Amino acid sequence: MKKDYRRYRILFVFLRIVLFPFYRLKFIGRENIPEGAAMICANHTSFLDPIFLAFALGIRHHPRFMGKASLFRVPLLGKIYKAVGSFAVERGKTDIAAVKAAIGFLKSGEKVVIFPEGTRVRGDVAVAAKQGAVRIADQVNVPVVPVYIPGGKRLFGRYTVVIGRPYYVNPEKVKLTGEEYLKRAEELMDKIRTLGNDVMR
Repeated sequence: MKKDYRRYRILFVFLRIVLFPFYRLKFIGRENIPEGAAMICANHTSFLDPIFLAFALGIRHHPRFMGKASLFRVPLLGKIYKAVGSFAVERGKTDIAAVKAAIGFLKSGEKVVIFPEGTRVRGDVAVAAKQGAVRIADQVNVPVVPVYIPGGKRLFGRYTVVIGRPYYVNPEKVKLTGEEYLKRAEELMDKIRTLGNDVMR
């Protein structure tokens, strides 16, 4: 077992003990988590989203979270992120190192987590999705797994995280233009929102 996975398991158990009494969580669609490499993509409204997503995936999986670089510069927080195998991305520009890291993890059969909106979004505001996740998933030819995480988190609230069915952004394996990648990024966000709408019915 890799060192960062051992550290991840320790952190996972610690956070579960600390947070479970304060947040009632339910997970739907765990059977949709594929074995091997996959791009996990979720909406993002709170700093708790990565933790809720990790709980939804379960301790057996060790997702590699792509997080904004500024978080990795926070003294203690940055050390924790690095210790459990997460990696940084510089927002607002094409970060080649982050892209290479994501591709490397996926080619090694691991799961990478990217929040396509690129930042936390308050309320139900629709934000244009970034192309990075679908581009990388297409390049490595791995499935994308859409995940819905509810917003408006409050202590002692009940929340349902929904894991959708994996799919390929480019099953035809044709060359896509930038505009087509944007369209597929928006289709991904539509899938995520649909998962949320289904829960609220």
